[in-house]
Amino acid sequence: MKLKLRGRPPAPRDYKGRTSNQARFLKAYARVGMIGVAAEMAGISRRSHVKWMHKEPAYPKLFLQAHEQACYALVAKVRRLTAARMAAMNREARLQIRRAIARRQEGGRFARPDSSKLTPEWE
Repeated sequence: MKLKLRGRPPAPRDYKGRTSNQARFLKAYARVGMIGVAAEMAGISRRSHVKWMHKEPAYPKLFLQAHEQACYALVAKVRRLTAARMAAMNREARLQIRRAIARRQEGGRFARPDSSKLTPEWE
């Protein structure tokens, strides 16, 4: 089963007709994307989810929709974190370049050699 992660994320589902435990679990799963954590947040056991997947005819479709929402949420979070990290890396790189230029201007480690001192030894 392949999920399409392009375009807009699916709208949050209204879980009318589901038991309150199922609705709580599906909403939690759509947020966190981990069955164990979502079950704990909903106050049920993981086994309840497995049982619903096997016995409830409409539940697997609802779970797949919640899974799609979770995938969109996780991809969005990764993109936000990546953008923030790249911005931090760019700031650090700019600082390193500025420091190297300052050292060069001060005659530090990366300073250009003075051309007057570069006379051959045989002269």
